[in-house]
Amino acid sequence: MLDARSICRSIAEMHSLLCSLRAEPPLQVRFPGATAFMRPGEDSASPSSSANRLMVYDPANVDPVETARLALPAFAAAGIRHWFLEMGAGITAEQARRVTREFGARPRTRVRYPVLARVPAGVPPVETTLEIRRPNVEEVLKHAAEIDAIWSTPGAAASMVNAMARPANFTPVLGLADGRAVAMGMLVVGDTPGGLAYLSAGGTHPDFRNRGGQSAIIAERVRIAHKLGRDVCTSETVLADSASTANLIRAGFAVVFEWQILEFGHLSTS
Repeated sequence: MLDARSICRSIAEMHSLLCSLRAEPPLQVRFPGATAFMRPGEDSASPSSSANRLMVYDPANVDPVETARLALPAFAAAGIRHWFLEMGAGITAEQARRVTREFGARPRTRVRYPVLARVPAGVPPVETTLEIRRPNVEEVLKHAAEIDAIWSTPGAAASMVNAMARPANFTPVLGLADGRAVAMGMLVVGDTPGGLAYLSAGGTHPDFRNRGGQSAIIAERVRIAHKLGRDVCTSETVLADSASTANLIRAGFAVVFEWQILEFGHLSTS
């Protein structure tokens, strides 16, 4: 039986690893059952992997209200007025209401949905017109502009190069069309032997969607995870009805729990 709370804790670990790849990694402050990610002096109005946020990954055993009380002075000291509280597996409706009453936080309608699958002994091949490969550093540098374009984020390729310096934790996968990088994904594993694997950074250039590329990249990462002895893969998507979620479900993933996200601080009315 898969333990949703263990998966939630594992995802928090994967976020910590991914944040370490950035050119300017966020400050990480750990609390019992939670981790705060802070960018001092910055305000983000959108919950994302780069937002100022407190991830309470074990709300069944840690009181989110007390954890938020502990975190508030740290956010204030960093000059952060706008941040998000993310509560994972085991959160109850009453806990969410208590946080809202205590702090005046507002629920967000857009939440991430972690999903997971046991890795099968064999992953059936996926039909695609793309060439799926695990690149070396030279290939990533060659396709840097294309990789940045997939994510519409300058520096995505640089983060991938940083990841490749830590092969025990990160394995990138690219999809090529006529020698051009048009799809990508990353497999992330923690340092605990036999722990969970995390599928991250999946993306496909809009001009090359519906060619089976992302499904093939998911399958390749699952195969790699199995070879590394990881019995469970996890991933997150932005919306339950997104194409990414559909791709993962077709690959055997199932929704285990939903992050509940509350918004703190000054709210923009624009």
